Amino acid sequence: MKYHVATRLLLGLSLAITAAAPAARAQSWPMFGGNVQSTSANPQPIGITAANLRRLRRRQVELEGLVDASAIYLHGATVRGARHDAIFVTTSYGRTLALDADSGDVLWEYTPASYRSLAGTRQFTNSTPVAGPGGQAIYAASPDGYIQKLAVADGRVLWRTAITRLPLREKMDSPLKLFDGRVIAVTGGYIGDRPPYQGHVAILDAGSGKLLRVWNSLCSDRTGLLRPSSCPQAQSAIWGRAGAVIDPADGHIFIATGNGDWNGTTDW
Repeated sequence: MKYHVATRLLLGLSLAITAAAPAARAQSWPMFGGNVQSTSANPQPIGITAANLRRLRRRQVELEGLVDASAIYLHGATVRGARHDAIFVTTSYGRTLALDADSGDVLWEYTPASYRSLAGTRQFTNSTPVAGPGGQAIYAASPDGYIQKLAVADGRVLWRTAITRLPLREKMDSPLKLFDGRVIAVTGGYIGDRPPYQGHVAILDAGSGKLLRVWNSLCSDRTGLLRPSSCPQAQSAIWGRAGAVIDPADGHIFIATGNGDWNGTTDW
C-alpha cells in the first residue's frame, strides 16, 4: 500500500535565547556527529544557560514524510537570494528539504523521480545529508541507490551518481561524510537480511560526482560496484546508523560490518 506520512520536526531554540547570550557564536553543524570523526561533541558555548532555560519554547513543523535520520544545520546560508539559518533533512523515501530554522518554513524541496514508485514500500533510507565547504551545496542519498549534489540556493541537482547496482537489497542506511573533496557513502542491508547484498564503501569526487573508489566487504579483491549475485558470499552490511568515520589526521576510514563473512582488506 502506498501512503504519505506527515511527521513533526521539533525546532527548539527561540530568537530570545540567542539575544540573551551574545557571547555564544552561531555555528553550523554540517554533518552527522558534527565532524568526520562523529564525535557529536560541541565544545563551544551554545547560549543556553540555567538563567534562560525556562524561556525555551517547543516548536513543531509538519512535513510530508518521515525523517528517520539526523538533521544538519547551516548558519547564514544563502537560499532563494536571502540569508537563512537553515536545517536540511532527508525523508525515508528520498525527499530532501531545506527548512528555515527560525520559522520552520520549507525553503525548497528536492524529490527524486523514484519517489512515487518507492513511497510506502520496504525500500527506504535512514541517511543524513552532508554540507559542502562554504555552504554552497549539500549531498544527500535516496533509496534508489543514488547520491545527489544539491545547490543550497534552490535545491537544484548538480549531479547524481549511483553507488549500488541493486538498491532493492543494498540499503542507503548511513550518514554521508565529506573529507578532502570526497564524499564517502556506504551501503547496508534491509531488515530480514534478504540476499544477495554486500556492504561497500564508495568514494565520490565532490565536485564532479565521479565514483573514484569502491571497497567491497565481501569479494573485496574486486574493485568497483559488484552485481551482488556475482559474489558467492552475501549479507555483510556496513553497520547502520554510524556509517563510516574518518581520522582527520590521515584520512583513514573506519567501518564495522555485520553478518556474513569477512574476507580481507584492500589497500587504497
